[in-house]
Amino acid sequence: MTDDGENYTISGRVPVMLNGERADLILTFDTEHPDGYIAGARTNYDEEVTETVARGLTELQAGDKLDFLCDYYSYDGTFLDNYYLGEPMTIEDEIIISNTDIGSGSVQATYRLTDIYNRSYWTPPVE
Repeated sequence: MTDDGENYTISGRVPVMLNGERADLILTFDTEHPDGYIAGARTNYDEEVTETVARGLTELQAGDKLDFLCDYYSYDGTFLDNYYLGEPMTIEDEIIISNTDIGSGSVQATYRLTDIYNRSYWTPPVE
């Protein structure tokens, strides 16, 4: 997030399989686009092969297939696996970002913070 008191920009990522390749959709919310937009996709390279982070963004095209990914962790915070969330989506037109009510049940989230030395910290679950 950047904020100079008059303008702000918030960026985030959504892990996906884009046409069968691991990628992150890059979402941007800013002063001009408070509801946000998809800036593009960034390829994720295999960490076991290289620690390189892809530069630049790929523009999404009609016909691209997206499978949304979720990470699965043990209760002690150890990464276990990925799984797909919902059905695959094929891009036909412009994609609109929206907030959706997921119900009134008990939901918990945890956040992973990574410092400049690449050390990761997990927050306690928050309701």
